[in-house]
Amino acid sequence: MVDRLHYDDVLGLEKGLTIKYSFESSLGPTENYRYKQSIVGRIMLQNEQGKDLQEVGRLYLDRLLFSTGVNSGWDHFSIFDTEQYLLELGECIWNFEKQDYVEPLNKFFGDDLMEWDILYLHSLEVLAVSAELAVWCPGYLSRNIIGH
Repeated sequence: MVDRLHYDDVLGLEKGLTIKYSFESSLGPTENYRYKQSIVGRIMLQNEQGKDLQEVGRLYLDRLLFSTGVNSGWDHFSIFDTEQYLLELGECIWNFEKQDYVEPLNKFFGDDLMEWDILYLHSLEVLAVSAELAVWCPGYLSRNIIGH
């Protein structure tokens, strides 16, 4: 069995990862879509000076602005109903009849579940490894990625 290395061990402590976010929101009279923000995070490998070397992944998130939406007269179902996958998420975590999180979430979080807005990570994309990264850590790549 091959021991898996932590990315600090692979990249060296002088290199790091950072995430650069971009947001997209509707500002006009776009009905329930106004309360959904789309967020993309670019995961960047950086050198010791903080210079971006390569994009190694992406995060795709949605932020549902329930506090603002409910204060503007929209119900939770309407805000979840902007996309099919968000409606399916809503059916798993929200009790539409009681207008509250489902009981297992309330039990798990107790009094710590005070934020109504939801940030949902719906996909994480790992991009191809460049030849430059392969030069930095060829042993790791051959053991853990190529030969896996």
